[in-house]
Amino acid sequence: VITAVAVVDASCYGTTDGSISINASGGSGALQYSINNGITYLTGNVFANIPAGSYSIIVRDSNECLVTASAVITEPPQIVLNTSALSASCGNNDGSVIIAASGGVGTLEFSVDSGATFYQSSTFGNLGAGNYNVIVQDATGCTAFGIASVNNINGPVITNTLAAGLT
Repeated sequence: VITAVAVVDASCYGTTDGSISINASGGSGALQYSINNGITYLTGNVFANIPAGSYSIIVRDSNECLVTASAVITEPPQIVLNTSALSASCGNNDGSVIIAASGGVGTLEFSVDSGATFYQSSTFGNLGAGNYNVIVQDATGCTAFGIASVNNINGPVITNTLAAGLT
C-alpha cells in the first residue's frame, strides 16, 4: 500500500530540482520504486533532481505485486524578456535600455549590470554606447538573461579644411 507521496516542486522554470518521496508498506520482501511507469525500479523511495512533469508511480514487492499512484511536479512560469535600446548620441551617456518582461512569480526586478544591482524600473537611462548584460529576477530569485546593445550616433565630422586668404 502506498501510504503517502510527497512532492517538492521545481524552484524555477526549466530546473531539475524537484523531488518525489514515496512511502509504502506491506507486501512481501523488499520494495522497489518506479516513477516512470515501471520502466526502471530503484530500491530507494526518494527521487531527487527531477524536472517538472507528470509521473506514474509503481511500487512492487518481491512477488511482483504492484500498487500505483501518480504525482505532478510543477514549475513557476518562465520569465520571458525582450529588450530595446535608444542610441547614445555623439559619444554621450544619453542612451537607454527598455526591458519588457513577463512571467515568473511576484514582482520582477531588472538589472543592466550583470546583476550587480536590481531595480523595480525596467527603463535605464544615461547609458553610453555598449552591450549591457540584462537580468530579470522574480520574487523567488529565478532569472532570465539577455543582452541589450546601445549604439552610438556619431556627430558631425570635419574631414577637410581649406584656409585661403587668412591674414
